[in-house]
Amino acid sequence: MNSLIRSLLSVPLAFGCCCMVSAQDSSSSSIPKVLQITREYTKPGKSGVVHEKAESALVQAMARA
Repeated sequence: MNSLIRSLLSVPLAFGCCCMVSAQDSSSSSIPKVLQITREYTKPGKSGVVHEKAESALVQAMARA
């Protein structure tokens, strides 16, 4: 009797776990497209060659990734 109850309870538990795993797997395959817009404020006199080099390095690193 005890083994019958265990087997009857384990079937819905296994089915529920399989449903949760399959739902998580299908949502991770399609990454939503997100556009992030940021506004950068620089101090007067601080935007020059050094700033342009840093910005271009950031763009190149993001393009590689």
